[in-house]
Amino acid sequence: MTAPLPQPPPDCRIEVNAADASVDAAAGAELATPLARLVAGHLIGDGEIVLMLKRPSPLSIILSCWQLIIFVLMGAAMAAIYAGSLPGHRRDYVQLGALIIAIRLAVSTVIWMGQYYVLTDRRVLTLSGVIHVDIWECPLRRLARPRMLRSWRDKALRLGHLELIPEDERVAIGLWSWLGRPEAVHLAVLQAMRRAKS
Repeated sequence: MTAPLPQPPPDCRIEVNAADASVDAAAGAELATPLARLVAGHLIGDGEIVLMLKRPSPLSIILSCWQLIIFVLMGAAMAAIYAGSLPGHRRDYVQLGALIIAIRLAVSTVIWMGQYYVLTDRRVLTLSGVIHVDIWECPLRRLARPRMLRSWRDKALRLGHLELIPEDERVAIGLWSWLGRPEAVHLAVLQAMRRAKS
């Protein structure tokens, strides 16, 4: 029997701003998940409104390990070419390569499942980790600026990263990685930051 999820404080609301282009029907559905209720119940204070709950793009699973995949595929190709001079069968090398790629993709998937980016009307949060959850947070009033980072590869894939720079230089910089529609997320953080500072 599973324990019921904690309920958010009575005056905490999870709402989707329909005017915000970064929130679509899928994001609205994601806000209704048990995770959203868990975040609201444990991390969100009284009267705080969750404006956006995002996670990295699923493409980040492959992009985080593409170099290893290419290396293993090259190794498998070399094993196929020189199969006559290597001990064992060619099939064994192909299976070993497939196993290595499958394990790395599984690890990347688990890491992806444990990453969430939360924007509320008061602060920004990053939740990451599976067994041990790391939480980075910065009040919007103390956020100097969000900065969008995009390489040529990110632009081609319509992805981006958002660097969240606090006013206090002693506080670590937050990073929202592999975001889909990064311009809309950047705009939403800017708007929330301006509202919080006004």
